[in-house]
Amino acid sequence: MSVVNVDATQRPPLSWLYLSCAIPPRLPLVELLYCACQGLLFHARVMHEDACPKYIVNLMHTVTQAKADEVQAAFIQKVLRCV
Repeated sequence: MSVVNVDATQRPPLSWLYLSCAIPPRLPLVELLYCACQGLLFHARVMHEDACPKYIVNLMHTVTQAKADEVQAAFIQKVLRCV
């Protein structure tokens, strides 16, 4: 899933809510949408590594300076201890 595609599909409804004053104008919509998309990427990277494209794995490795790999390894270790 591309962040650009999610952003492009969610922007019109959010813009409409913003313009109709249903969302307060001081609410940072772009930043919130960015955070939601990053959360989806991290979820895909950690929880569904087999379904996560290699370019996403490489992107997360580069952006987080290998911290995403540490989070994934700790998650796997925790799951294996519970099984």
